[in-house]
Amino acid sequence: MLRRFRSGKELPLGIAWEEDAIQVVDLQQSGAGYRVETLSSSLPGGSFAIDLINQRSSLVELLASIRKKNRWGKRNVVTALPSNQVLIRYLKLPALPAEKLEQEIDKEANEFLGNRLAEYSFDYMVLNRDEPDHDRQEITVMLAAIPREMALNLYELFSEAGFCLMAIDIIPLALKRALMGCRDGEQGKAPTVILDLGRNSTQLAIVAQGQLSLSRSLPFRFSPESEERTDKSCQNLLTKAKELLMEMQRSLDYFQAQSRQKAAELIVSGASCQWPDLISLLQELELRVVQGVPGYGLVMDRYPDPSFAVAVGLALKGVRA
Repeated sequence: MLRRFRSGKELPLGIAWEEDAIQVVDLQQSGAGYRVETLSSSLPGGSFAIDLINQRSSLVELLASIRKKNRWGKRNVVTALPSNQVLIRYLKLPALPAEKLEQEIDKEANEFLGNRLAEYSFDYMVLNRDEPDHDRQEITVMLAAIPREMALNLYELFSEAGFCLMAIDIIPLALKRALMGCRDGEQGKAPTVILDLGRNSTQLAIVAQGQLSLSRSLPFRFSPESEERTDKSCQNLLTKAKELLMEMQRSLDYFQAQSRQKAAELIVSGASCQWPDLISLLQELELRVVQGVPGYGLVMDRYPDPSFAVAVGLALKGVRA
Protein backbone atom coordinates (compact mmCIF):
# COMPACT_ATOMS: atom_id res chain seq x y z
CA MET A 1 0.00 0.00 0.00
CA LEU A 2 1.00 3.61 -0.35
CA ARG A 3 3.22 4.56 2.60
CA ARG A 4 3.49 7.99 4.19
CA PHE A 5 6.54 8.94 2.11
CA ARG A 6 8.52 7.23 4.87
CA SER A 7 12.09 6.02 4.64
CA GLY A 8 13.45 2.99 6.41
CA LYS A 9 16.93 2.57 7.89
CA GLU A 10 18.16 0.30 5.11
CA LEU A 11 19.26 1.86 1.85
CA PRO A 12 16.74 0.38 -0.59
CA LEU A 13 16.92 -0.62 -4.21
CA GLY A 14 15.45 2.03 -6.49
CA ILE A 15 13.23 0.47 -9.15
CA ALA A 16 11.71 2.67 -11.85
CA TRP A 17 9.34 1.65 -14.61
CA GLU A 18 9.67 2.96 -18.13
CA GLU A 19 7.13 2.32 -20.87
CA ASP A 20 8.86 -0.87 -21.99
CA ALA A 21 11.62 -1.48 -19.44
CA ILE A 22 12.53 -1.69 -15.77
CA GLN A 23 15.50 0.21 -14.34
CA VAL A 24 17.19 -0.79 -11.09
CA VAL A 25 19.76 1.12 -9.03
CA ASP A 26 21.64 -0.38 -6.09
CA LEU A 27 23.62 2.04 -3.91
CA GLN A 28 26.01 0.61 -1.36
CA GLN A 29 28.02 2.70 1.08
CA SER A 30 31.73 2.49 0.38
CA GLY A 31 33.99 4.57 2.58
CA ALA A 32 32.86 8.18 2.40
CA GLY A 33 30.83 7.59 -0.75
CA TYR A 34 28.72 5.07 -2.61
CA ARG A 35 29.28 2.20 -4.98
CA VAL A 36 26.71 2.26 -7.77
CA GLU A 37 25.26 -0.62 -9.74
CA THR A 38 22.63 -0.13 -12.44
CA LEU A 39 20.72 -2.47 -14.68
CA SER A 40 17.93 -2.21 -17.20
CA SER A 41 15.74 -4.99 -18.56
CA SER A 42 12.95 -5.06 -21.14
CA LEU A 43 9.44 -5.80 -19.91
CA PRO A 44 7.97 -9.10 -21.11
CA GLY A 45 4.88 -7.59 -22.73
CA GLY A 46 6.35 -4.21 -23.62
CA SER A 47 3.97 -2.12 -21.47
CA PHE A 48 4.10 -1.64 -17.69
CA ALA A 49 0.42 -0.71 -17.19
CA ILE A 50 -0.76 -3.74 -19.19
CA ASP A 51 1.85 -6.17 -17.83
CA LEU A 52 1.08 -5.36 -14.19
CA ILE A 53 -2.47 -6.65 -14.59
CA ASN A 54 -2.39 -9.12 -17.47
CA GLN A 55 1.14 -10.54 -17.27
CA ARG A 56 1.98 -10.31 -13.59
CA SER A 57 3.44 -13.82 -13.52
CA SER A 58 5.92 -12.78 -16.22
CA LEU A 59 6.86 -9.67 -14.23
CA VAL A 60 7.31 -11.77 -11.08
CA GLU A 61 9.59 -14.10 -13.02
CA LEU A 62 11.60 -11.14 -14.36
CA LEU A 63 12.06 -9.56 -10.91
CA ALA A 64 12.89 -12.91 -9.31
CA SER A 65 15.53 -13.60 -11.97
CA ILE A 66 17.10 -10.17 -11.36
CA ARG A 67 17.18 -10.86 -7.61
CA LYS A 68 18.72 -14.31 -8.12
CA LYS A 69 21.31 -13.10 -10.63
CA ASN A 70 22.49 -10.38 -8.25
CA ARG A 71 22.38 -12.71 -5.22
CA TRP A 72 20.09 -10.37 -3.31
CA GLY A 73 18.14 -11.56 -0.33
CA LYS A 74 14.78 -10.06 0.59
CA ARG A 75 15.92 -6.54 -0.28
CA ASN A 76 13.88 -3.45 0.51
CA VAL A 77 12.57 -1.64 -2.57
CA VAL A 78 11.29 1.86 -3.27
CA THR A 79 9.41 2.21 -6.52
CA ALA A 80 7.18 4.77 -8.22
CA LEU A 81 4.33 4.54 -10.65
CA PRO A 82 4.69 6.33 -13.98
CA SER A 83 3.64 9.96 -13.55
CA ASN A 84 0.63 9.54 -15.82
CA GLN A 85 -0.79 7.08 -13.25
CA VAL A 86 -0.52 9.52 -10.31
CA LEU A 87 -2.79 12.43 -9.38
CA ILE A 88 -1.10 15.32 -7.55
CA ARG A 89 -2.53 18.49 -6.07
CA TYR A 90 -0.79 21.28 -4.14
CA LEU A 91 -2.76 22.82 -1.28
CA LYS A 92 -2.38 25.92 0.87
CA LEU A 93 -3.82 25.17 4.31
CA PRO A 94 -3.75 26.87 7.70
CA ALA A 95 -1.21 25.47 10.15
CA LEU A 96 -3.23 23.07 12.28
CA PRO A 97 -2.52 20.41 14.91
CA ALA A 98 -1.82 17.01 13.35
CA GLU A 99 -5.27 15.54 14.00
CA LYS A 100 -7.14 18.53 12.56
CA LEU A 101 -4.75 18.69 9.62
CA GLU A 102 -5.57 15.05 8.82
CA GLN A 103 -9.27 15.89 8.88
CA GLU A 104 -8.77 18.88 6.59
CA ILE A 105 -6.75 16.81 4.13
CA ASP A 106 -9.41 14.09 4.15
CA LYS A 107 -11.92 16.77 3.09
CA GLU A 108 -9.60 18.00 0.35
CA ALA A 109 -9.04 14.45 -0.89
CA ASN A 110 -12.79 13.84 -0.99
CA GLU A 111 -13.25 17.00 -3.06
CA PHE A 112 -10.25 16.17 -5.26
CA LEU A 113 -11.22 12.57 -6.04
CA GLY A 114 -15.01 12.80 -5.71
CA ASN A 115 -16.75 9.56 -6.60
CA ARG A 116 -13.36 7.96 -7.37
CA LEU A 117 -12.26 8.15 -3.72
CA ALA A 118 -12.80 4.42 -3.11
CA GLU A 119 -10.65 3.59 -6.14
CA TYR A 120 -7.56 5.48 -4.94
CA SER A 121 -5.04 5.39 -2.11
CA PHE A 122 -3.89 8.86 -1.17
CA ASP A 123 -1.16 10.35 0.95
CA TYR A 124 0.19 13.80 1.69
CA MET A 125 3.40 15.58 2.54
CA VAL A 126 3.88 18.99 4.18
CA LEU A 127 6.33 20.79 1.91
CA ASN A 128 7.03 24.09 3.66
CA ARG A 129 5.76 26.74 6.02
CA ASP A 130 5.53 30.44 5.26
CA GLU A 131 4.14 33.64 6.71
CA PRO A 132 1.20 35.07 4.74
CA ASP A 133 0.10 38.67 4.72
CA HIS A 134 -2.55 38.34 7.42
CA ASP A 135 -0.27 37.09 10.21
CA ARG A 136 -1.73 33.63 9.90
CA GLN A 137 0.71 30.82 9.34
CA GLU A 138 0.03 28.53 6.39
CA ILE A 139 1.51 25.30 5.16
CA THR A 140 1.92 23.97 1.65
CA VAL A 141 0.77 20.38 1.30
CA MET A 142 1.25 18.01 -1.60
CA LEU A 143 -1.60 15.52 -1.94
CA ALA A 144 -0.87 12.46 -4.10
CA ALA A 145 -3.24 9.67 -5.12
CA ILE A 146 -2.63 6.42 -6.96
CA PRO A 147 -5.07 3.72 -8.13
CA ARG A 148 -5.68 1.38 -5.19
CA GLU A 149 -5.73 -1.74 -7.37
CA MET A 150 -2.39 -0.83 -8.92
CA ALA A 151 -0.84 -0.25 -5.48
CA LEU A 152 -2.04 -3.66 -4.29
CA ASN A 153 -0.76 -5.31 -7.46
CA LEU A 154 2.66 -3.72 -6.94
CA TYR A 155 2.85 -4.91 -3.35
CA GLU A 156 1.94 -8.46 -4.34
CA LEU A 157 4.28 -8.36 -7.34
CA PHE A 158 7.36 -7.53 -5.28
CA SER A 159 6.37 -9.88 -2.47
CA GLU A 160 6.00 -12.82 -4.85
CA ALA A 161 9.38 -11.99 -6.41
CA GLY A 162 11.09 -12.09 -3.00
CA PHE A 163 11.41 -8.35 -2.35
CA CYS A 164 9.97 -6.13 0.38
CA LEU A 165 8.19 -3.07 -1.02
CA MET A 166 9.09 -0.34 1.47
CA ALA A 167 7.34 2.59 -0.21
CA ILE A 168 5.65 3.80 -3.37
CA ASP A 169 7.16 7.21 -3.99
CA ILE A 170 6.38 9.85 -6.60
CA ILE A 171 8.65 10.78 -9.48
CA PRO A 172 8.98 14.56 -8.81
CA LEU A 173 10.42 13.90 -5.33
CA ALA A 174 12.74 11.20 -6.71
CA LEU A 175 14.06 13.61 -9.35
CA LYS A 176 14.65 16.31 -6.74
CA ARG A 177 16.69 13.86 -4.63
CA ALA A 178 18.71 12.60 -7.57
CA LEU A 179 19.52 15.85 -9.34
CA MET A 180 19.49 18.78 -6.91
CA GLY A 181 22.29 17.86 -4.50
CA CYS A 182 23.89 20.90 -2.87
CA ARG A 183 21.75 23.11 -5.10
CA ASP A 184 18.88 22.14 -2.80
CA GLY A 185 17.86 24.93 -0.46
CA GLU A 186 20.60 27.45 -1.23
CA GLN A 187 19.50 30.74 0.28
CA GLY A 188 18.66 33.38 -2.29
CA LYS A 189 18.99 30.95 -5.18
CA ALA A 190 16.45 31.33 -7.96
CA PRO A 191 14.05 28.41 -8.50
CA THR A 192 15.24 25.44 -10.54
CA VAL A 193 13.22 23.55 -13.16
CA ILE A 194 13.66 19.80 -13.62
CA LEU A 195 12.59 18.17 -16.88
CA ASP A 196 12.71 14.38 -17.15
CA LEU A 197 12.14 13.09 -20.68
CA GLY A 198 10.95 9.56 -20.10
CA ARG A 199 9.45 7.00 -22.43
CA ASN A 200 6.15 7.06 -20.50
CA SER A 201 5.72 10.81 -20.35
CA THR A 202 7.63 13.98 -19.58
CA GLN A 203 7.85 15.09 -15.96
CA LEU A 204 8.20 18.77 -15.09
CA ALA A 205 9.04 19.91 -11.55
CA ILE A 206 10.00 23.26 -10.05
CA VAL A 207 12.04 23.47 -6.85
CA ALA A 208 12.15 26.76 -4.94
CA GLN A 209 14.08 27.31 -1.70
CA GLY A 210 14.70 23.60 -1.42
CA GLN A 211 11.02 22.68 -1.69
CA LEU A 212 9.07 21.02 -4.46
CA SER A 213 6.72 23.81 -5.50
CA LEU A 214 5.06 22.59 -8.68
CA SER A 215 4.98 19.41 -10.74
CA ARG A 216 3.21 18.32 -13.91
CA SER A 217 3.13 15.18 -15.98
CA LEU A 218 3.12 16.24 -19.62
CA PRO A 219 1.83 13.93 -22.38
CA PHE A 220 5.01 14.02 -24.45
CA ARG A 221 7.16 10.99 -25.20
CA PHE A 222 10.45 11.18 -27.06
CA SER A 223 12.45 8.25 -28.40
CA PRO A 224 14.72 9.90 -30.95
CA GLU A 225 17.37 7.19 -30.61
CA SER A 226 14.88 4.61 -31.93
CA GLU A 227 13.48 6.78 -34.71
CA GLU A 228 14.58 6.18 -38.26
CA ARG A 229 16.21 9.45 -39.24
CA THR A 230 13.98 10.58 -42.08
CA ASP A 231 12.90 14.11 -42.85
CA LYS A 232 9.37 13.25 -41.71
CA SER A 233 10.44 11.70 -38.39
CA CYS A 234 12.74 14.64 -37.63
CA GLN A 235 9.93 17.07 -38.38
CA ASN A 236 7.56 15.13 -36.12
CA LEU A 237 10.07 15.26 -33.27
CA LEU A 238 10.60 18.98 -33.72
CA THR A 239 6.84 19.58 -33.76
CA LYS A 240 6.42 17.65 -30.50
CA ALA A 241 9.36 19.49 -28.97
CA LYS A 242 7.85 22.89 -29.81
CA GLU A 243 4.52 21.81 -28.29
CA LEU A 244 6.40 20.75 -25.17
CA LEU A 245 8.07 24.16 -24.98
CA MET A 246 4.68 25.86 -25.11
CA GLU A 247 3.40 23.72 -22.21
CA MET A 248 6.55 24.38 -20.22
CA GLN A 249 6.22 28.12 -20.77
CA ARG A 250 2.63 28.01 -19.50
CA SER A 251 3.81 26.25 -16.35
CA LEU A 252 6.64 28.73 -15.84
CA ASP A 253 4.28 31.67 -16.30
CA TYR A 254 1.82 30.18 -13.81
CA PHE A 255 4.56 29.55 -11.26
CA GLN A 256 5.92 33.06 -11.62
CA ALA A 257 2.45 34.60 -11.25
CA GLN A 258 1.74 32.55 -8.11
CA SER A 259 5.12 32.81 -6.40
CA ARG A 260 6.52 36.06 -7.82
CA GLN A 261 9.73 34.17 -8.48
CA LYS A 262 11.42 33.47 -11.79
CA ALA A 263 13.28 30.24 -12.50
CA ALA A 264 16.87 30.54 -13.68
CA GLU A 265 18.09 27.00 -14.35
CA LEU A 266 16.74 23.94 -16.16
CA ILE A 267 18.11 20.48 -15.32
CA VAL A 268 17.32 17.91 -18.00
CA SER A 269 17.33 14.14 -17.46
CA GLY A 270 15.67 11.03 -18.81
CA ALA A 271 16.10 8.64 -21.70
CA SER A 272 15.92 11.34 -24.38
CA CYS A 273 17.77 14.21 -22.72
CA GLN A 274 20.84 13.76 -24.91
CA TRP A 275 18.97 14.55 -28.10
CA PRO A 276 20.95 17.63 -29.29
CA ASP A 277 18.09 19.27 -31.20
CA LEU A 278 15.87 19.30 -28.11
CA ILE A 279 18.53 20.80 -25.86
CA SER A 280 19.06 23.64 -28.30
CA LEU A 281 15.31 24.27 -28.44
CA LEU A 282 15.10 24.42 -24.64
CA GLN A 283 17.45 27.41 -24.74
CA GLU A 284 14.47 29.39 -26.05
CA LEU A 285 13.00 29.35 -22.53
CA GLU A 286 15.79 31.72 -21.47
CA LEU A 287 16.98 29.35 -18.75
CA ARG A 288 20.46 28.01 -18.19
CA VAL A 289 20.16 24.42 -19.45
CA VAL A 290 22.34 21.72 -17.89
CA GLN A 291 22.27 17.96 -18.24
CA GLY A 292 21.32 16.25 -15.01
CA VAL A 293 23.81 14.10 -13.11
CA PRO A 294 22.03 11.45 -11.00
CA GLY A 295 23.61 11.49 -7.56
CA TYR A 296 24.86 15.06 -7.96
CA GLY A 297 26.53 16.28 -4.77
CA LEU A 298 27.37 12.78 -3.50
CA VAL A 299 30.66 10.91 -3.81
CA MET A 300 30.11 7.92 -6.09
CA ASP A 301 32.43 5.50 -7.82
CA ARG A 302 30.58 6.42 -11.03
CA TYR A 303 27.60 8.56 -11.92
CA PRO A 304 24.78 6.79 -13.78
CA ASP A 305 23.43 7.77 -17.17
CA PRO A 306 20.75 10.53 -16.97
CA SER A 307 18.11 7.96 -17.95
CA PHE A 308 18.54 6.46 -14.44
CA ALA A 309 17.65 9.71 -12.63
CA VAL A 310 14.31 8.45 -11.27
CA ALA A 311 15.75 5.11 -10.09
CA VAL A 312 18.67 6.88 -8.37
CA GLY A 313 16.25 9.23 -6.60
CA LEU A 314 14.20 6.28 -5.38
CA ALA A 315 17.32 4.55 -4.04
CA LEU A 316 18.28 7.78 -2.25
CA LYS A 317 15.06 7.83 -0.24
CA GLY A 318 17.09 6.63 2.73
CA VAL A 319 19.71 9.37 2.23
CA ARG A 320 17.94 12.57 1.11
CA ALA A 321 14.52 13.97 1.91
